[in-house]
Amino acid sequence: MSDFKVGFGRVNITPDFPAPLDSFGNPLLRIHDRVLSEIYYTAVAITDENDKTLLLTTYDITQCRVDIREEIAKRLQDECGIDPDYFHLSGTHTHSSIAVYVDLPEVKAYRESLIEKGVMACKAAMSDQKPAEIYVGETKVEGLNFVRHYMREDGTITGDNYGYISKAKSFKHMTEADNSLRIIKFVRTQDDNSEAKDIVLVNWQAHNHLTGGQKKTDLSADYSGAIRSWLESEHNCFVAFFQGCAGNLNEKSRITRENRTTNYLEYGRLISEYINEIYDNEKLKKIPSGKVVSIKETIKAKVNRDGLDRLADAQMIKDYRTKHGTTPELKQMAVDMGFHSPAHAAGIVARSKIEEDYIEIPLRVYKAGDVAFSAAPFEMFGKTGKEIREASPFPFTFSQGYTDANYYYLPTDESFEYGCYEVDTTRYVRGTAEQVRDKIIEMLNKLKDM
Repeated sequence: MSDFKVGFGRVNITPDFPAPLDSFGNPLLRIHDRVLSEIYYTAVAITDENDKTLLLTTYDITQCRVDIREEIAKRLQDECGIDPDYFHLSGTHTHSSIAVYVDLPEVKAYRESLIEKGVMACKAAMSDQKPAEIYVGETKVEGLNFVRHYMREDGTITGDNYGYISKAKSFKHMTEADNSLRIIKFVRTQDDNSEAKDIVLVNWQAHNHLTGGQKKTDLSADYSGAIRSWLESEHNCFVAFFQGCAGNLNEKSRITRENRTTNYLEYGRLISEYINEIYDNEKLKKIPSGKVVSIKETIKAKVNRDGLDRLADAQMIKDYRTKHGTTPELKQMAVDMGFHSPAHAAGIVARSKIEEDYIEIPLRVYKAGDVAFSAAPFEMFGKTGKEIREASPFPFTFSQGYTDANYYYLPTDESFEYGCYEVDTTRYVRGTAEQVRDKIIEMLNKLKDM
């Protein structure tokens, strides 16, 4: 029997007002008019034999706001004695959820309700704790994601070098996608040794934007919510989805674009079929129990100043985009003015507002026995997540982006060679992704010895 006790909590966070939806341009131009699937705040509480508790939480929102994370952590410290560094918040990165950063009165009130509901979910998870054994597994999910950077026949790269304008056929992806998927399964028992519901954590990387692909006014948890629905109905378990490093990875839908809105459930089902292949305990590896430990450290990331000599033109493009959205006319205007895209201009404006030359970035790693979790507040590339896992001293590691705060895109060194949307809009100089990767690996090695 494991020395861990593990519990699960979930609270519905679906907005009850017409909410601005994140991603795909100005959220004020995209107000939801239908709930395709409800969204949730999910918490998993893991307590070791020394009564140290790690709270792994995730919500169906694009990114994390640091103020929401910090306020929930403070409440849990004051009311439950939880160390703030042992509280983790991850966004599933669904592109069909409320834009929590918009400063409308109803969104501000929603942010306050998120704090309350996050605390509720965590308390529910702690109350639900039962003895648990840990099983882990990994599989390859073939053909369901791809690198969204590819070469066209005219030599341009999509998202860069007039990528919006070129109609040339694409023929070569710039790198390979990370198609690995990981699960952690907590097999629990009641105090009388009867079975309790298993808790399954899923770590997979691809953009959650199937429902945003066609009808962009549907609110949805997208495919990660579909994975949750399929697995919970098939196995009578609880499921929590933790987004991986998907900064350069899109879904490779087997569903036609016209049917994405109604058939995103099918995409979740396809991924769930791969999980089903390793779900049974005999197909998983049992991990020894041990201590729950967290490490937090910071790095100083150098700010990218590229393009600031063209700030006035960039501001004009951004202002037009804010008012009218990303129209074909704006795309052509941006290219005619020498920008790769309207997003390129918006990235320059965003960088101009950063006064510091360096930004201090928090990084965290956790372990529960021989299972590790890395957490970084960026939209990291799949290559970075894979390299972290491969270099980790732990036999099993979840690598995650979109955690605890939002510090935007973190493109890899090689992506600066060919250029792309993420390079155009990043806040950081070339080499920062490798700096973050090396620091996380260093922290994981330190964690292993604790």
